[in-house]
Amino acid sequence: SHDLHFPNLALFTRTHIKAGQELTWHYNCELLPDREVKCCCGSKNFRGRPF
Repeated sequence: SHDLHFPNLALFTRTHIKAGQELTWHYNCELLPDREVKCCCGSKNFRGRPF
């Protein structure tokens, strides 16, 4: 079974991240147009769809 002390997602950086700093990443994948997922996060840097 899954050990709950291990995270489901871990991010590693090359630079220091300040407490409260927003983290984003680019999924770098392509989907078919009929499989696009709409995102409503409202970020000013958003590229149009989450992946």
